[in-house]
Amino acid sequence: MKTITKVSLLSAALAAAVPFAFAAAPSGPGPDAPAVHAPGKVAHRSQALRHRRLSPRRVAHRLHLSQDQVAKLRTIRSSTRAAVVAVRRNAALDDAQRHAQIRDLRMAARQQMDSVLGPGQRAKLARIRAKLQERLNRQLGGFWSLPTG
Repeated sequence: MKTITKVSLLSAALAAAVPFAFAAAPSGPGPDAPAVHAPGKVAHRSQALRHRRLSPRRVAHRLHLSQDQVAKLRTIRSSTRAAVVAVRRNAALDDAQRHAQIRDLRMAARQQMDSVLGPGQRAKLARIRAKLQERLNRQLGGFWSLPTG
């Protein structure tokens, strides 16, 4: 067969197959496609929560903490982390008890951390937390709140 005949047969076959390929293709984005969201909104709550935690280094810098304060806060954080891990591994507790104990541990740690700070530093941290709360409410549509205590 001549090359021209082969090309014309191939193009005719492709032209006939194209409408069927589009008809069989799904109309919406696939499961692996990135989600499209309104501007300023996050795709999932976990994306906003990932940014929820303030890094201790950034907070220390913003609050102008002394090395002694940084060391005390680091000790409080590490002991709290160890206690939370112990509660999570405790098989004798049900989920509600586990959540309550972890919440109590974190609230106690927050009070200990606040006692390390001076009055001006506590006020500045309250402003940082308020700004973070506002940002979370804007991103998540107002259904998330930071713990108070």
